[in-house]
Amino acid sequence: IYVHESGKKGTEWFLLTTVTVKSEKEIEKLVQCYAHRWKIERFHFILKSGCKIEKNQARDYGRLSFLTLLYSVIAMQILNLTYLGKICPEISSGIVFVEEEWKVLCCCARKSKEIPESYSLKEAIYDLGVLGGTKGAPSDGMP
Repeated sequence: IYVHESGKKGTEWFLLTTVTVKSEKEIEKLVQCYAHRWKIERFHFILKSGCKIEKNQARDYGRLSFLTLLYSVIAMQILNLTYLGKICPEISSGIVFVEEEWKVLCCCARKSKEIPESYSLKEAIYDLGVLGGTKGAPSDGMP
């Protein structure tokens, strides 16, 4: 299937698939699904790098299944937070966190007892990155 994406770059690509498509509508649906593959890739990246699921020492199937489920929920929350932060970084972190959560996050990440009057989603994401091990170098960008 030949695909031409209109946009800034006008990207063109071919989608090779074993899925049988019978109509233009099915082709459009297939292309739309494939266009979201990067979200799945980011989810697995977070699961492997952020949650470090591969370093888990659980040998029991039930325990490993439970941990995979738990880490998957965490990875989805991180993914959602990341994209929300890209869309509207200046909104209040209170949209995502209850007051106690963002206050604890702020104090822990900044190693301070001082609580700011306002705390944006961008600040919360940065502070989460600090707690997750981001060095915070200017060239690193947002976590």
